Amino acid sequence: MAIVGKTNVGKSSLLNALSGKERAIVSAEPNTTRDVLDELVVFNKQPFLIMDTAGIRKLKKLTDERAKAAIIKAEKTIPEADVVLFILDAGRPFTRQDQEIARLIHESGKPVATILNKWDLAVEKSTPGDLEELYKESFPFLLYSPRLLTSAISGKNLPKIWELLLRVYENYGRRIPTPELNRVFAELHNKTPLLTVNSDALKVKYVTQVHAKPPVFVLFSSRAEKLMPSAEKYLDSFFRQCFPFEGTPLRFVVRKK
Repeated sequence: MAIVGKTNVGKSSLLNALSGKERAIVSAEPNTTRDVLDELVVFNKQPFLIMDTAGIRKLKKLTDERAKAAIIKAEKTIPEADVVLFILDAGRPFTRQDQEIARLIHESGKPVATILNKWDLAVEKSTPGDLEELYKESFPFLLYSPRLLTSAISGKNLPKIWELLLRVYENYGRRIPTPELNRVFAELHNKTPLLTVNSDALKVKYVTQVHAKPPVFVLFSSRAEKLMPSAEKYLDSFFRQCFPFEGTPLRFVVRKK
């Protein structure tokens, strides 16, 4: 798993807390992690290889070549991971940089769990409900990621991270049998037409899952047209209500039959 986030959100503290070792340098100064650190941790007989990456920042603002190289390597680590832990600082406003990192994760197609770290410092200034609303506003494209409030210092909810990782990774590889998929899809198709980019209602003959990790679904129709973003969003939401796909992105493709 890759621990990913901007600088100074507590990634290294989290690695140390999860591994029980002072493996990574922890400092209030940003950019102290200069490379990807690997640590093997076993939880309930399940091995995890944790990759703690350097904080992702805009390269044009950096003059340190080693720091630039570390950030480039961090961005390459996301697609190499089986699952991603997206770390946010619960005590500070979410930034455009947080949003860009979230977009990198989403576009990678990897399963993700979001960790709202440093909750011990934020609890007096905010409520879980406030944070949830802020998250929804800031990351509308990453709502499928489960959220967990943690503190690497106090240890709050740290054991739950392992269960969360295993659950989202299982969902990432989930396959839905074609008969079950079409039975459920018929309910949606009979109620709400799916519009294409040409504003035409798409008549779907049947649906099948052609891939996992991430799950990819093909909608066979008389014509191959791209769905409108709103139709794809509705389809995504409907599938998540019907099947356990928490933590994994879903992909939809229309093909001519």
